[in-house]
Amino acid sequence: MMKMKFAKRPLIVGAALVAGLGIGVGTSTLAIASDNGAPQGGAGVYKVNVHGKSYGSIFDSKSPTQEPDLIQAIGINGKTGYVRNEDLNPPLPKNPQEALAQQKAAETPKRIPVYAEDGVTVIDTFIVGGPPAAPQGVPTDISK
Repeated sequence: MMKMKFAKRPLIVGAALVAGLGIGVGTSTLAIASDNGAPQGGAGVYKVNVHGKSYGSIFDSKSPTQEPDLIQAIGINGKTGYVRNEDLNPPLPKNPQEALAQQKAAETPKRIPVYAEDGVTVIDTFIVGGPPAAPQGVPTDISK
């Protein structure tokens, strides 16, 4: 009798594993298959505007290669809109000299437009680059 009890244990564990995998695959398929046009739980699926440009939050992408064409941002005047991906993310440098030049250029703040979801209408301005700001309450001069 005791032998039979232990023999059933691997069968039960195996069945639970298969059921868990089935539920996981079914759930992820349902999330991706939704057709309401909204970003799908980090799957990198975005709404597309009338000009064929994808737009949405960068937080919905799983990797930089899945970021939308227009990335959601809040401008300096508090308006929520979108900045062009290419304005925010320069192309990767081809050599160390280009990398140093990009790093040097990033030290100077640059203003880029914030667009409405159409990617054409400018609604605000966003600042990229510049020296990193010190966190509030942290002294910038520690020599004293």
